[in-house]
Parts: sequence; structure tokens; C-alpha cells
Amino acid sequence: MISDAPRIQAWIRLVSMKIDPFFKVVITAADVRKQKTHAAPFKAALKQLKIKPEEALMVGDRVQRDIETAKKLGIKTCFAKYGETKISKNGSSGADFEINDINEILKLKL
Repeated sequence: MISDAPRIQAWIRLVSMKIDPFFKVVITAADVRKQKTHAAPFKAALKQLKIKPEEALMVGDRVQRDIETAKKLGIKTCFAKYGETKISKNGSSGADFEINDINEILKLKL
């Protein structure tokens, strides 16, 4: 998980949804002193997971913070349309995939 939220807030979200066991790595802006509009959080996550960008999938609901930076690094992207309503000037998120519900992730053909 990569989040611009404070570290404790990020963990509270994961624990409250009972999905914390699925996340081996949690990177926050405080950990790398950069927000998701910068490559640093993404690079830190890739390094800790010991994977290449093309082996990762970034799922996010903010085009600028989640999709654009990840895409520039070669990470596959999935735009969660239930988040941000204003996606871009041309009406496209630019993501590799788009979902309306988190359960749709399981159906993606990666």
C-alpha cells in the first residue's frame, strides 16, 4: 500500500477493513518524505517487495496521485472510478484498467 495519509491512519484503514494481512508493505509520505505525485513512494514499495515495475499493479482513485506517477514508472494501473469524479481534461483516466467496484480486481486480465 502506498498512501499520502499519515502512517497510523494508513494502518487504521487497513485494520478496520480487515485487509491488513494482505499488505506486506505500507509506504507513506512520511517514510520517503515525498507524496505519490513523486516517484519515491513507488520506488520504495518496489524495492521492499523486490519486484520490477511491470510486475506491480497500482489501484487508485486519484488520477494525478495514483495513476500518472505509477504509469510513468512502468507500473500497471487500475483506476477505481468510485473515487475521484473529475478524471482528466480528455475524459480518460489513462489507466490500463478501470473498475467500478473493488471486487472487479479479481476479474482483471493482467
